[in-house]
Amino acid sequence: MIEEGGELASQQYKTDIGIIDILAEDKKNQAACRDRIREEPNERRHIGQLTRYMGWLEEHKTNGRLTKGIIIAAQYDNRLHYALKKVKDVEVYLYRVSFKLEEFQPLSHIR
Repeated sequence: MIEEGGELASQQYKTDIGIIDILAEDKKNQAACRDRIREEPNERRHIGQLTRYMGWLEEHKTNGRLTKGIIIAAQYDNRLHYALKKVKDVEVYLYRVSFKLEEFQPLSHIR
């Protein structure tokens, strides 16, 4: 969620170049933006979009403070690996979804 002046402004941050899904400030006082959660990251499109947001933030929002980009994806492949070798200040996190089924045991008698 995005707060400005102590008020909820948005759950996404709108810019004139697109919408940032999550915009936050990390503990090191560095702005962080995250592009959409990706099932299969397309390194050319997503890294380009993410770095555009980072550049926009540094010019319009952070007064030149560096930004950090975050990609959250289901998988990481060699294309993304090699692209990130040349792009600084971008982190990748993999998400995992799991669930467990339990047999429903109804209450025997409700009095």
